[in-house]
Amino acid sequence: MAMDLLLEKIPLKEYSGIKKVVLAFSGGTDTSVILKLLQQFCGFEVITFTADFGQPDYASGLEMVKQKAAVLGASKVVVKDL
Repeated sequence: MAMDLLLEKIPLKEYSGIKKVVLAFSGGTDTSVILKLLQQFCGFEVITFTADFGQPDYASGLEMVKQKAAVLGASKVVVKDL
């Protein structure tokens, strides 16, 4: 029910020609849910992008972020060292 209300607010017709999107992906709950929404309800191929700019909390977590994006079905997983 809540999903139906959310989807009513997304003007999907405006994006009918779009097949791929790039999602700034942290690996957290919010971006993980958004990845699945973009795939399942919008029909987009999702490429994830994660920036590595030396975040101390990501030192060992970048590999887990890559794995999570792949498990969730991202068509391509990009991590860029900035």
